[in-house]
Amino acid sequence: MELLRHRTLPAELTDRILDFSHDDEDTLKVCSLVCRAWTPSSRFHMFSTLSIDEDRLDRLAACLLSSPHLAGYVRELVLSFRDSSGFGVFASISPGLVNLHRISITMQLRCRLRSVPTMASVTHLSLYKHLSISTVGKVSNFLRAFPNVQHLHLGLYFTPASSDDDVATAARALESMPLRHLAVGPDMSMLLQCIPWHTFVNLRSLKAAPRHEDDLRWLTCALSSLSQYRSLEDLAVDSLNSLLTTLMWSTLQRP
Repeated sequence: MELLRHRTLPAELTDRILDFSHDDEDTLKVCSLVCRAWTPSSRFHMFSTLSIDEDRLDRLAACLLSSPHLAGYVRELVLSFRDSSGFGVFASISPGLVNLHRISITMQLRCRLRSVPTMASVTHLSLYKHLSISTVGKVSNFLRAFPNVQHLHLGLYFTPASSDDDVATAARALESMPLRHLAVGPDMSMLLQCIPWHTFVNLRSLKAAPRHEDDLRWLTCALSSLSQYRSLEDLAVDSLNSLLTTLMWSTLQRP
């Protein structure tokens, strides 16, 4: 009986039990207070993925700045900004997000992109903007902060590049990325002509939604450039009939 009274469950077993409560925030909060052994696993799930709008961003920043050890648990951030002030708050906490791998940012009409500190840990980046257009220069400056992105999704509308320098600036921002998966749309042509396809030797998948003749022309050029590397395995083209998709895909199969 004495032996039974002091027997404890292996830490691996309790961690496994907590894993099953990964989406139950109330349970995780309680478990984090039960004992020190349960705290790391509980916090891992509580802070792993955070969906934050602008109204709660200041609270998150205050929490992470007052308890910086919590920032290390954050793996994914889903952010929604009404205006550009959100980028300033995000920049203040980004140095502590050393284990952040995924960022998705949705910008509303009044929001303008602003640069943030370099975040080398991020491998997945998604940018969306509603009912407004972005300049190539601002997008390029923002992308420079994410040199190790492998999955990039840009759902933006662009103004025409004012010069060849704009295109070159965008190309430099993208050429260092070890991209494996790229999704572009709805305004493709401005972006596609900026991309240095010759550096994307490991690109595995491309998703695009051409809407205009220029979009299709630049997409065809991109596929022609990619065909020499034979790394592309998945091509998804929206808004085109299956015959046209098949014809473009065939450019990758030529010897």
